Amino acid sequence: MSGDENLRGRLMWVTGARLLVTTLLLGATAFFYLRGGLARYPRSLGIAFTTIAVAYALSAIEATLLRSGKRLRGLAFWHLALDQCLWTSIVYVSGGASSGATSFYGLTVLVGAVLVGLRGAAFAAGLGFSLYGLLCIGFLTHTILPPIDQPDITYATTRDTIGYPLLLNALAITIVGMLAGYLSERLRQAGGAL
Repeated sequence: MSGDENLRGRLMWVTGARLLVTTLLLGATAFFYLRGGLARYPRSLGIAFTTIAVAYALSAIEATLLRSGKRLRGLAFWHLALDQCLWTSIVYVSGGASSGATSFYGLTVLVGAVLVGLRGAAFAAGLGFSLYGLLCIGFLTHTILPPIDQPDITYATTRDTIGYPLLLNALAITIVGMLAGYLSERLRQAGGAL
């Protein structure tokens, strides 16, 4: 199997996985975190459902582009970038800086390593941390506010409350990026043989 066909197969797999994970995660966010309260959390659930719709639309576009079999490496990087943006939307609606959904930035770092290797892992880690950092800075400077239908107390919006989650998540994303990149590079050097 050629390198392009191999990348095409991996892209198809992760596109399907994006749909499954996004649907399950946003469903869990909507029904467990927000307790399905459409009347109580209309803005937050609207963001969650819009994110699901965007994920499905992006996956349909990606599937169409995959059929051509051209520019697959560039498509892989777009996939990683769009996934990090989707995770940022989920982090925003599920607690901001202290959201448990921040771990999904690391998932995309692993996907980057699987799709493109060391560069993919580094790109996904850098972008994930940048988006998360911008979200935290936005909360800190009050240019980004918590969803109006959720209590402000559940969101970290001060230096005292943002510092620890920001540092912890930066460390986690960096470690996952380094490990994923290292392992993908070792696998490449070994010729793909385990």
